[in-house]
Amino acid sequence: MDFVQEKNAVDGEIANLASNINGYLSNHATFRGNSYYSDQAKGLQVRLQRDMQELKNTQAMDEGKKQAILNLFQIEYRRVSGLYNGVMSSRQGGSYQPGFSDGTNASYEFDAANADFKSKY
Repeated sequence: MDFVQEKNAVDGEIANLASNINGYLSNHATFRGNSYYSDQAKGLQVRLQRDMQELKNTQAMDEGKKQAILNLFQIEYRRVSGLYNGVMSSRQGGSYQPGFSDGTNASYEFDAANADFKSKY
């Protein structure tokens, strides 16, 4: 697996999911009765868990680069988990704001860490 390519692909999919969620919220007040977005987020969580495990088992990679990519995957996991938690909270009658706020913070953290990664590798 090309882990850099996978990092970029997952980043794009999370950004697309966040955009779609925001679009949904422009026409709906909550996610009650809608499992599509939580299912999409859960799928990305599972994918990232698999990616992280595969990366941890990889031997033939510079250790610094490996750790940097692992860190980026972990941030992306927090990012998509914020989306998931926000949608699930809303589906259950709560607010999506805390989860989405966590996801937004992780998004900014990812952007900074990814820029640092690109400057080094």
